[in-house]
Amino acid sequence: MQQQLIVVRHGQTAYNLAGLIQGHIDIPLNSRGKIQAEQLGLILREHHFDHVFSSDLSRSTLTAELILKENKHYPRVPVTQLDKRLREYYFGEYDGQLWHHQAFNSTEANLSIESKDAFRKRVWNFLDELYSRFTLPQSILVISHLGLLQLLLEEASVQENYRGDNCSALLFTLGQNRKIHFHTSLHDR
Repeated sequence: MQQQLIVVRHGQTAYNLAGLIQGHIDIPLNSRGKIQAEQLGLILREHHFDHVFSSDLSRSTLTAELILKENKHYPRVPVTQLDKRLREYYFGEYDGQLWHHQAFNSTEANLSIESKDAFRKRVWNFLDELYSRFTLPQSILVISHLGLLQLLLEEASVQENYRGDNCSALLFTLGQNRKIHFHTSLHDR
């Protein structure tokens, strides 16, 4: 059995625009981010979702709300379930700093940042629970952050360097024994 996952990065925020690290800081969508989410909602308009999950940060929850508002099945779409495991990497004291901050790349900085292994463990904890929870194939919308999209592509052995534009949507299938396959990008249609 396989679960279909449509994984979306949240819409644009002021921090995205300024090149600042957001991590766990709860930064809201800016006006462009709201438009991006509405436009993606139109692209996904015909799609039926059995379940909807979102990071608990407002930039993700509002993205989910705006996507679902455009869905032809609305308001019969499922209630969005919030889950902290879908948050971005924790960047500690570097949240709010420029991505190219000199100290960010030092060995010392890496001690205060969530490790890739810890992040992977957190995401797979969510995915394993998701897979075991449903006995029939489901179509699941997941609204999250760039780190999660990059991790899923890596787990699916996709080699390309993924930029991860705001409100990008990628289609994956999740199967037994943590088999994850990338199928296509949905936001370019």
